[in-house]
Amino acid sequence: MRLPISRIVTASEDKTARVWDAANATAIASLAEHELGVWSSSFSPDGSRIATASRDRTVRIWDATTYKTTAVLRGLGQDSPTAAFSPDGSRVVTTSTGRTGRIWDVAGGKEVAQLGVGNFEAFSPDWKRLVEVEFAQARVRDAATLREIAVLAGHDQAIWSAAFSPDGARIVTASEDRTSRVWDAATGRELGVLRAVGGLRGQIRGTVWLEAAAIGIIGLVLGLLTGAVLLYYELQAIEHDISGMPFAYEFPWGIAAALVPVILLAALGAAILPAESAVRGSLVEALEYE
Repeated sequence: MRLPISRIVTASEDKTARVWDAANATAIASLAEHELGVWSSSFSPDGSRIATASRDRTVRIWDATTYKTTAVLRGLGQDSPTAAFSPDGSRVVTTSTGRTGRIWDVAGGKEVAQLGVGNFEAFSPDWKRLVEVEFAQARVRDAATLREIAVLAGHDQAIWSAAFSPDGARIVTASEDRTSRVWDAATGRELGVLRAVGGLRGQIRGTVWLEAAAIGIIGLVLGLLTGAVLLYYELQAIEHDISGMPFAYEFPWGIAAALVPVILLAALGAAILPAESAVRGSLVEALEYE
């Protein structure tokens, strides 16, 4: 029996998970048997069960009709515990930072297999493969034997998530290196790289101000050099054509030093409006403009 998709389950640090009516956002049930905060919650694909993972080192399987616990799976770590159903709902994969991932039989509540050192991320739609992540690499494994099928290597920093395409032919990974990469799920060959085009507000402001300061410094240096050269040749012309008297040439270091903070403040002041405009602008409009 497939229940209608009309409910949402959320996890909370208050030791509970809550089931909500998706139409009117009212709470239907509170799942309150964990002893520490709940970090992960999800419905089984047919909507008949709920899995919750907690920092109390357990995963609980709940009946999604009566909201009673039907199984308790033990052996997680306290850091970032997660639980996810297989596409057919017969298995649950549990992971936590620093602990081996495990595959459990939902009906019996028994462990049936262990994963490698990486964190489980997703099953393929046919449940024949899974993808796990270990820092900057991901691995595709046979879901039944855990045999390694392919290694997805190319990111420079930690991978935060990975998922199969609906047909299971490709995998997409998202990394802290500000790229997402698309891979062939069978061979591990990289098919494409999607690079981030945005940034945090502070990063954008800093970039605009740094550019303004650089322009100000370059302008100041070029202006002083140009002025110094012109002054030198003007003095030479006066000495040669008018007075015939030698003029001592001294570079105005004091004036130049006094101009440095003035020019920098002027450049940064001129950058305030463009910086604020940049952080408030729409990314969609920016892309359309490009």
